[in-house]
Amino acid sequence: MKPIVLIAAIDAGRAIGKGNDIPWHIPGEQRAFREVTMGNALIIGRMTYLSLPRPLPGRHCIVLSRSFASQTSEVRSAASVSEALSLASELPGSEIIIGGGQEIYELFLPLAERIHLTVLDTVFGGDRFFPFVPEDEFSICAEERVEGAIPYTRRIYERSSGFPNSRDKV
Repeated sequence: MKPIVLIAAIDAGRAIGKGNDIPWHIPGEQRAFREVTMGNALIIGRMTYLSLPRPLPGRHCIVLSRSFASQTSEVRSAASVSEALSLASELPGSEIIIGGGQEIYELFLPLAERIHLTVLDTVFGGDRFFPFVPEDEFSICAEERVEGAIPYTRRIYERSSGFPNSRDKV
């Protein structure tokens, strides 16, 4: 199966959203998201999908939800993790990207091989959060510090050897 990769931006308190919106705008962060997700299957939850202004071009979007149905060329739906992974494995792209929200990240973290995480220095507050990254299972393999109006650090985590993911349980 293709590698499962989580991507998120979080504030200093791990918030990823507030009121079904992202409470910050960081120049360049959308470009980084686009670079990681372009050409790949992107699994997101229903509320994350509904918060988008339009389907994301160049990505194969799968909405994981029991109450959302779509089977278009741009957006497909799945009612379970295994169904979403099955759909994603049939689509073009070298990775399966997980783009949120909170419950989707929690479901896929045990299956992930890599995490692209942007950590802001500021607390914006929120009502949806990214799960804690288990430090005994993941290690930072790349880190980039970015200064600006909202300073942040981009980190790439890789699953450590000796800690296989939980894919066999899906």
